[in-house]
Parts: sequence; structure tokens; C-alpha cells
Amino acid sequence: MKKYIVRVNILKSDKKGTVNSENFEYTYQEPNLFEARNKAISKVKELEELFNYGMPEGSEFSSPLEAQFKGFKDFNAYSIELTFMFDEDWEYQIYGEEELTIESLEIEANHYVGQEDMEYVEVEDLNGQMVVVLESDLEFFLN
Repeated sequence: MKKYIVRVNILKSDKKGTVNSENFEYTYQEPNLFEARNKAISKVKELEELFNYGMPEGSEFSSPLEAQFKGFKDFNAYSIELTFMFDEDWEYQIYGEEELTIESLEIEANHYVGQEDMEYVEVEDLNGQMVVVLESDLEFFLN
């Protein structure tokens, strides 16, 4: 069955450089696939807000560049991915890895063809080709 999965990876390194990793996964599988998509996007936005602005003092998260400057010691980092899975063997990361986003959004849009009330738009992919993607929340995916 088609679904959306939000994956979160949290890395915490102490002053000695010992790294601990935590992984979380949120699955959205609704009878209405577009509703599952919207819930997954809302979860990503909620998590980003929490990690960027809602952490207690001393629990701030570093950018990858900041972590590198610290020699990968004494830092907290996170990554969030949003994946569209249309069967158990195929999944496409539509958020979290910029190089994969547009191609994955194009594949995702193909699974909505024929559904009523879907709006599409053309965007340029990394090769300069125009591809069709869902218009909904496009600004979120491309920023």
C-alpha cells in the first residue's frame, strides 16, 4: 500500500567525540493518499520548528558545517527525510536530499494522475529538463 514515511536521525557527540545516534520513524498511510501526504508534510514542519527553535538551552543543534569546525566533537545534529513509498520495494525521498527531490516529486506525481482536484506544475530538474510535479506544498519542497 502507498504511504509516506518521515524519518528522523539525531546525532549527539560529546566533547570526546563519542557519537550517539537515535532514529525515529513516522508512517502515514491513509485511505486518502493525499491526506497522508499532508500529514507527513505537517510532521516534517513541526519537527524542523522543534529542532531549530524549540530546544531547551544547551540542546541546540549544529549545522553540518559547525559540526565539522568542531572536529565532530561536542555537537548535536539532525536530519529529516520524507519518503514516498508506493510498494514495499520502491521508495522515493521527496524531501531531505536536494539532489533527489525533483526527480522523486515527478515520480510521486505520476501516482496521482487521474485523481480529481490534483493540480500540477512544471519545474526544471537538475539537468535543465522540465518535469511535472504536484503543485501542493511545492515551495516547501524546493526551499
